[in-house]
Amino acid sequence: MTSVAEAKPARDPRLRVALLLGFADQALVSAANLGLGLIVLHGGTKEEYGLYGLGSALVLLFTGAVGGMISSQMTAIAPNRQGNDALTFCAAMGIGQVWICGPLAVAGLALIGGLYGGGTLGRDMAAMLAASALAGVGVAMHEYFRSFMYLQFHPGRAFGLTLSLVAVWTVTTVLLVEVAAMPAHWAAIVGYGGGSLVSSLIALRWSGLPWRAGRFGVGAALAEAWPGGRWALLGVVSIFAQNQSYIYLLTVLDGPAAVGEANAARLLLAPLMLIIVSTIRTLQPRVGRSRAAGDGQGVWRLSWITLFTLLATTVLYSVGVIAVMPYAIGTLLPEAYAGVTSLTVLWSIAFVAQCVRSVPQMLLQVIRGFRQITSASIVSGALVFVISLVAIPYAGVFGSLMCIVGGEILLSLLLARNLVHARRSGAFCPCAPKRRVFIDGH
Repeated sequence: MTSVAEAKPARDPRLRVALLLGFADQALVSAANLGLGLIVLHGGTKEEYGLYGLGSALVLLFTGAVGGMISSQMTAIAPNRQGNDALTFCAAMGIGQVWICGPLAVAGLALIGGLYGGGTLGRDMAAMLAASALAGVGVAMHEYFRSFMYLQFHPGRAFGLTLSLVAVWTVTTVLLVEVAAMPAHWAAIVGYGGGSLVSSLIALRWSGLPWRAGRFGVGAALAEAWPGGRWALLGVVSIFAQNQSYIYLLTVLDGPAAVGEANAARLLLAPLMLIIVSTIRTLQPRVGRSRAAGDGQGVWRLSWITLFTLLATTVLYSVGVIAVMPYAIGTLLPEAYAGVTSLTVLWSIAFVAQCVRSVPQMLLQVIRGFRQITSASIVSGALVFVISLVAIPYAGVFGSLMCIVGGEILLSLLLARNLVHARRSGAFCPCAPKRRVFIDGH
């Protein structure tokens, strides 16, 4: 098995194949998300679709928080280690993730049970939250193994894991809806967790990680990752608070139906987020390897190519979706969502800004500048939250999405400023003197 340290550099001629597999990987997830989202959309009310959006957001928050502490740190630290030491570190981080996820899931279920027993939560909300808590554990493990496969430059295996997840997710959801008569919005979340668990079990066999050696280094690995992990955790939470603010604020201020309307406007654009994620995930280990090898020119070449490719893809896809929206109402989307085209335009602008933001964020993660990412996201997230409290009562869903667009633009500018500062400080050339602010996440 190829060790992390022996993996191919950024100039690997098979980079194009890796990118294609990365796109195929996310295209598969995107198709499943779209198909199952349409099942929930057509099979339930606006309120139920809104609850499905809430459950999906909670899974995203949980996996993002755990991934910030574990997978992101593993991707940043492992390229600087050699041979079996790198693999042992990755194994230790995986075991550490289990230590973190288990108690969190148990505590979350206990809290949900207590709130339901006390009458604070209704049956539908409590069931969705419980399903999301359990699904989050499985999805977090799936994402850990996918990150490891990309770190090893094995995008084919990552694609295989996604294929198994989507197959089990789809079959489980359909069986639960058609055979067990489970509501579609519950079944889709349960199926997501089940598919992730199956793919994680497959990855356990494929990874070849030295688990026995890794278990003795869990404490040391988590301690090494914590300086960057704590900032990554705060960054994930603050970016989530910014980008998903419309879900919980609309739920409280305008009801789940408003969340369903906002999510319906985004549904056909959802593949864009997955394309951005797949591209960054595929390239980040290569960028890290280029930096570790002192190839600063390679770092910037890959980064500019990535930015322009993502921008072109996002703009073209968004224009296409906006053009077909009038024809999608009544076919892909129920007639109840006839007025969401203007919201789709806002989501398109938000995705363009997110596309621009993703590249400097990736570069800052490579140099473990998690504190800089977090500081910027706290500023933009706090502004989005405060302004949304005023905008939603006056402009509803439209006002909420306007705040998200503004927050993404502001965050992009703040991260770009931090990136320029990092480059001037020599952070992208390991042989050059660096200011401490950009070393090891401190």
